[in-house]
Amino acid sequence: MSTRIELNGQMKIGQIKIERSFPGILNGQMSESEWTNFCDRVDQTLLPIADVRRKKRKMTLIFILLMVIFFGVFAIFITGSGGISFLPFLPVVIIAPFIINVCFMIRMSKKARETWTQLKQVCEDESNRRSNVSFHVRDEKIYMGRSAMLLNYIECSVGTGNYGVTAVPEVGSMFDQMMGNQSQATQDSRSVADRLKDLEGLKPILSEEEYARKRKDILAEV
Repeated sequence: MSTRIELNGQMKIGQIKIERSFPGILNGQMSESEWTNFCDRVDQTLLPIADVRRKKRKMTLIFILLMVIFFGVFAIFITGSGGISFLPFLPVVIIAPFIINVCFMIRMSKKARETWTQLKQVCEDESNRRSNVSFHVRDEKIYMGRSAMLLNYIECSVGTGNYGVTAVPEVGSMFDQMMGNQSQATQDSRSVADRLKDLEGLKPILSEEEYARKRKDILAEV
């Protein structure tokens, strides 16, 4: 059983914050104070994202402004007597700001990825504190017209242990049932149909001979 926990504010420039409404599936699994502490750690971890977004926005605006100013000055300068001598430097003047802008954006994107990696670690640490609850950072692609945006959220699972693997009966106990190693009272409490169903679940890990023998033993009790 799992539920989706939203990370609000991803489509805005400001801070991204976790949805703090207490998930119903955590009743009896996690106290409200523990949930609040987890939310505080998530919000604290995501703080750098807001700073990255603000800096990227500022850099984009600065880049556009510089280009407008440059081409305005160039248009005035090119009409003067020194316009021709300035032409050889034109590619350098245009490309340099562009390269600086690209390098800055790559650096900010790297910082954002590191932040999301830290959030995954926060979720993993919280999951390791509990035997029946796990938290995982997921993403989905949202389409807006022709463009697409990747949004993240936290998936909270109950009954899956620390690694998000659905709990299954222990294989050893099933073998005991098939081999008749459990008490007679326990065997009698389980119908032949139930035991055959358990055997079907074990079929992928049994050889054909073992499967046939165990099935024969069960049917022999009818």
